[in-house]
Amino acid sequence: MSRNIRLTHTLNAHPWIVALVLTVLLIGWMASGVAKQDEVAKAEESSVAVPKVQVQSMTAQAVTRSILLYGRTEPNRKATLRAETAGRVVELMAERGAWVKEGQPLVRLAMNDRQQKLQQALAENKQREIEYQGAKRLSSQGFSGKARLAESEAQLEQARSNVAELQLDIDHTVITAPFDGILNERLVEIGDYLGVADPIAMMYDINPLIVRADAGQHDITQLRVGLEGTALFVDGNSRQGKVRYLSKVADSATNTFRLELALENPDADLYAGMSAELELPLATVDAIKVTPALLALDEDGNLGIKSVIDKTVQFTPIELIKADNDGVWLTGFGGQVDVITLGQGFVRPGDEVTAVFANDAR
Repeated sequence: MSRNIRLTHTLNAHPWIVALVLTVLLIGWMASGVAKQDEVAKAEESSVAVPKVQVQSMTAQAVTRSILLYGRTEPNRKATLRAETAGRVVELMAERGAWVKEGQPLVRLAMNDRQQKLQQALAENKQREIEYQGAKRLSSQGFSGKARLAESEAQLEQARSNVAELQLDIDHTVITAPFDGILNERLVEIGDYLGVADPIAMMYDINPLIVRADAGQHDITQLRVGLEGTALFVDGNSRQGKVRYLSKVADSATNTFRLELALENPDADLYAGMSAELELPLATVDAIKVTPALLALDEDGNLGIKSVIDKTVQFTPIELIKADNDGVWLTGFGGQVDVITLGQGFVRPGDEVTAVFANDAR
């Protein structure tokens, strides 16, 4: 009893001791609370699992980058044959649709009296030649003046010109092919009368056959004359060719540039007027092939692929090289890359993930 009285007396005499004891007890209680909170936080953190994503390991392959254009086949050249002299059609010497050679006769016109006129012109030419030679001898002997010699020479030249004109007119009675090609249309029949410049036939040269296409502003700068390309036709056939022409001036209506790809067509098995898809290869780059479903956009709107590098999600911007029926080829990767194939929509670049390869997925 006396001990309790002494303790009470001492505490009353020294109140700071009470304050010190209470402070120590308060600090101990708070420290125990913080420790419990740390234990709870660690427990909660350990209870949150790292997300899993399915990945597929892909190795970049050498792929030829190419430009795809759509065009139409056209003849290498075409010509409308017209009459160069008047006359009646008396003979058709080539069938419509026939393959003809340069210089081959196609249509013959009536001669009428052209041959007789030529014989008369030849006789007159012979006479003028004799007269000129006589005037020349007399002039050399001083019996004829220079004026007479000049007149005789002029008459001789006129006679020669008449002969040449009549011979040319006779030659024009036979219309010939100006080049190797197809006599696609014959516009006359036997008995038709033709005047000068009347149309006779349409000829087309389809070897080589030309595929005409229009290239955009971004494509034209990557192309050059002599570049090899492939034309794919609607029936599934394809043919190799070379670019023979690139326009230097854009079409004012479409703002595109004309391109011509020449295809060898010796057997005329390709037709003008067919639709064709042109593939013009450029440089060879490393690329991977994926389905379009794996493509993603970053916060800036860039198109790319999400992959996993050292357990961290990586976003890689890509560039489309070409598209096939079952996927697209993308560049921007070197060597091997682990592409996220499942779960890419639930993770962001920089997130830590657990990568599960497609072969190991359950």
